[in-house]
Amino acid sequence: MAGREPGTLVRWLQTNGFAVSTNILPAVESYLREGWVFVAAKARREADTASAERLHPLCFTFATTNPVGILDWYTVLMGVLVLATLAMHGGLFLAWKTAGELHRRSRQAARTLWYAVAGLALAATLATAAVNPAIPANLPHAPLAWVGIALFLAGLGAALAGIRAGRPLLAFLGSSGFILGLLVATAASVWPVMLHSNLSPAFDLTARNASVAPYGLKAGLKWWCLGFPLALGYFAYLFKTHQGKVQAPGEGEGY
Repeated sequence: MAGREPGTLVRWLQTNGFAVSTNILPAVESYLREGWVFVAAKARREADTASAERLHPLCFTFATTNPVGILDWYTVLMGVLVLATLAMHGGLFLAWKTAGELHRRSRQAARTLWYAVAGLALAATLATAAVNPAIPANLPHAPLAWVGIALFLAGLGAALAGIRAGRPLLAFLGSSGFILGLLVATAASVWPVMLHSNLSPAFDLTARNASVAPYGLKAGLKWWCLGFPLALGYFAYLFKTHQGKVQAPGEGEGY
């Protein structure tokens, strides 16, 4: 089906026995404006049986001028940034916890990755502002985002200072602050709209309309209050148990 007036199309569907709500009018209007067509189908069971019957899916294949995929340039850029950040973070951890040749190589790799992370972070920031202008526009109204940005920059600087000064713990803590600041700044900037709809703001996914029922939120908070201290205690135990540096085995040693 095709048309120019969304109301006409919706009324036709309703007249012909399709359960259609008028709430979909903004979506229908957007698709019609782009020149899309609609397919309406009804499934009928020939006999009422006790066992459930599986319907064969309706498959449609058509070409578009702008194919939609899961990997676009922005997604790839963010993926590369995350990969480089975690690689740098892991390298700094190895530089902190090891000695000898492994320490030297890990420190050198982390230094190289730091410059890659800094460049990718700048590119990702500019790309985010271009793809979603609402994020920089929301900054004046999101004080927590500025805290995240400050932690982001301070952590990145501390990581480089620690690498250059030969202080791997400072570099590792700086990298941790960089990751935490990145998460805080991102979450505070997008709040409360987690995912914008390209059809209508009525279809945006927000922290409120995408959340579970109040009972689920309260139950989750109770479990978080119980589990988070346990997680912190577990990390503290691990760091205390594995204090000091690990010496890589020499030639011919180990397994």
